[in-house]
Parts: sequence; structure tokens; C-alpha cells
Amino acid sequence: MTLKLDSINVWMGQTANASEHGGLVDHMLGFVHWVMVVLGVGWSIYLAIAFYRFRKQKTARADYHGFRGHATTHIEIGVVIVEAILLLGFAFPLWSRQADEYPTSPDTIRMRALGEKFLWNFQYPGTDMMLSTWDLRNVDGTTNTMGKDLHDPNGKDDFVNPGTMKLPVGRPVIVDVASKDVIHNLALVPMRAAQDATPGVKAHMWFKPVKEGSWDIICGQLCGPGHAQMKAILEVVPAAEYDAWAKEQSDAASKKTKDAEAAAPKTAAPSPLANVKSLLVKNNYNKAIMEIDKYLATNPQSAEGQYLAGEANFKAGNFKKASKCLRVAVRLGKGSQNSVKANALLMKLPKDLQSPRTGPDTRMLASLFGLAQLRG
Repeated sequence: MTLKLDSINVWMGQTANASEHGGLVDHMLGFVHWVMVVLGVGWSIYLAIAFYRFRKQKTARADYHGFRGHATTHIEIGVVIVEAILLLGFAFPLWSRQADEYPTSPDTIRMRALGEKFLWNFQYPGTDMMLSTWDLRNVDGTTNTMGKDLHDPNGKDDFVNPGTMKLPVGRPVIVDVASKDVIHNLALVPMRAAQDATPGVKAHMWFKPVKEGSWDIICGQLCGPGHAQMKAILEVVPAAEYDAWAKEQSDAASKKTKDAEAAAPKTAAPSPLANVKSLLVKNNYNKAIMEIDKYLATNPQSAEGQYLAGEANFKAGNFKKASKCLRVAVRLGKGSQNSVKANALLMKLPKDLQSPRTGPDTRMLASLFGLAQLRG
């Protein structure tokens, strides 16, 4: 058996590495462990010597000066130098690579892990390799556990695999990590990767599996009384097996989406005037006028359309056009609600645009409703 720098990790019971970047992590950890062993053994020997040499029976009088050499200072400086080497030579470059150099190759798997008390759910892209957008406000405990945007076409073939993260060997994986409730931590020990799952924060991590196998996924953050039971399975399989499984799951999800859409009750098409009413509520009068003019170009006999045109022009200050549209609405409405509302709005126009230009239908309605200023 060849002795390596990171052999000490195996002796201490660390799970074998299964990711591409994990070798660098293990190398750094091995260095740290050896330094700690040397320091621990060295300081233990020094402590034993100090206890023996300065015991009470041999030295009855206290020595207030202690050791007068510079060995301890040199040791402390050496420890600082070793720690600087660990940070600058190992930790910083490794962190920079994992934080900035995300994979962009076409075979990259982009997935989502969502934690909650006390389980993990994993969402996969379908055959289009595109994840849907999501929002925690969309979460439904039975039909939408991941909070997917059900109107996003990219999510129609997405599927969810609860409790098991299945991945292909030899392909990079980007995992979006989030939480529904409290802070969790997705700890993938054999991949030498972990990421906090924080409510309201969309975090990411990536790695590339290089070894097939099955391992436990744990929550690395104390999250409540069920923390110890918050486990899932990490399974790395051959790429061909993964592709077949993903296609099967994606096809099933796509069929389920189509069936749900077919079974959903058909909603009536919105009224073409609904947008005009919405624009009036938002005080966007000029755009409302443009929309209603388009509508009246093909529906000039619409009493409601003429009334809305009058209202929009009235609020925009186009009183002459408002008067014309409102008088047409009165004529077409023939006593309907639109006719009544048009009459009421005509009364608010300047005097010269009211009764002199109102037609016989207007005068008749005015007589019926007691609107003296519109008669004559």
C-alpha cells in the first residue's frame, strides 16, 4: 500500500471521493490533518515534559520568568506560514474554480433541490434540458411540491423525484438549492460538495461525478427535531441508464401535463372590451382610446363600445369626440344601462355640447329620468 498525503483521511473514516474536484479537496484536508497531528503530538509531548520538569516536588519556588528561549515564537510563526499556504495555495484557488467556472457544456445536467422539514425533493429537466421557473408562492403540498410555474412551457416535461438524487457518471451537474421553511444544508459528502438551503435565497453548486455508487445525502444544518431523519439517496449510474430513466420520467410527466390540460374546463375568451376597461382603471386614457377605436372600426353598432369611447375621450379631455360617442351610445342603447350611463356622462360635458346636439332618443330618455337640462 502506497502512503499518500491524503491517506490519513481514509484512516480517519472519511467517505471515499467520487467527484472530479474532490481530489484537490482531499489533498488539502490531508495536509490539514497531518499538520494537526504534528501539532497535537508536539504540544502533548511539550505539556508532558512541562508537567514533569516543573512539578512541585522538584521546584518549590515559583519561576515568574518561565522559558527564556525563542522556540515557541518560531513554532507559532511556522504555524501561521502553513495556514497561509493552505489558504492561498489550496483553499482560495479551489473555491474560485467552483464559484466562478460553472460548466456550460451541452451535456450539463441542471436540476433543483428543494428542502423542507424533513425531506428533500429533486426536480429534473425533461428532454428539452430546460428547467421551469419557480416561486415558493406556487407550492402546493399535493400537486406542485416544487412551486413550478405551471404556465412556463419549459416545465411541461419536468419531473420530480422525491428522496433520490439520480445522476449520470462523467457529466457535470449544476444544482439549484433552496428551502421551503428553515435553513437546511444539502451535504453530498462523496462529491465533496455542500450548499446551504436558505428560504428566499436561490443558491447553486456544481460538481462532476466520476464514480458510480449509492450514498446517503444528509442535512448538514440543524433544522429541527427531525434533523437526524432528514436523509435522501445519492445514486450515480452509467450515462446510458440515466438517459433512459430520464426519458421515461420526462415522457410520463409530459403526458400527465397534456392530460391535465385536456381535462381542465375551457375558460371563456375574455371580452375584447375588457382590456379597455382595465386601461381606464389604470388612467391610461390615450392607449384606451387607441384600443376602443380599433374595436369600433369593426363593431360600430356596439352601444357598450361607444359608451367606453365616450368615457375614454371625456377623461382625456376630448369633449367633442366624447359628446359624439355618447350620443351614439344613447341611440344604440335604447334605454339600456349603457344608454343611461352615457346620458349621465353627457350632463358633465360643457353646456354647448349637451342638449342642443342631443337627438330625439336622448330627449325621450331625459324626460323619463327627469333630466331637464337634456330636454328641448
